[in-house]
Amino acid sequence: AAHLAALDEVETILTRVHNPHVVAFDFAGVIVQGGNRRALSRFLALLGFDLNAEQIDELYDLIFGDTSNPGRNYQALKDGRTTVQEAFVFAMNKFEEYFGTEQFKQKFEEHFKVEYNAENFIHHWGDVYYGSYSRDEENTSIILKLIEMGVPVIILTNNFREKYYGIIERIVPELGDVYAIISSEVGASKPQPAIYQALVEYAQENS
Repeated sequence: AAHLAALDEVETILTRVHNPHVVAFDFAGVIVQGGNRRALSRFLALLGFDLNAEQIDELYDLIFGDTSNPGRNYQALKDGRTTVQEAFVFAMNKFEEYFGTEQFKQKFEEHFKVEYNAENFIHHWGDVYYGSYSRDEENTSIILKLIEMGVPVIILTNNFREKYYGIIERIVPELGDVYAIISSEVGASKPQPAIYQALVEYAQENS
């Protein structure tokens, strides 16, 4: 509330004196809170796996930090070098590698009540993954206030399209019309220069 009040006080200076071309916000950690580790922990809990913090770290590194297959891993997904389907099957294979295919299959089918296959894994992993974030009420309110004031707003995120819009639809639908520069669509993620160049070009073209 204090930040919103401060925005009201500086509205004239912000919009008439500074006249910003665009105000850019990061997504995860700013507009929504959560992350890959929370999503993984939630998925494991749903399936009934009781892992300690060290074991979760090991599995996290397998799924999100593995560099042995640079064409299908999570970084490739953020950079637009692979598809969601390929990256999620990569994750499925890592779950099988860690738990054993039969045990993971049994847990998956017991919880989700569907046959264990790539299509069903992609659907349910994505649903838990995208739904594991929570909205940051204060920052969302600030962005909505800026939009109301006529200040151009953009979201700049290391992400892939399906995840970004999956979270938007579930968590912050009122920001669905805000223009977003998504790393997978640019083909580069922060801190690579290309994604910032896309921001500069957008600001120049829409000023």
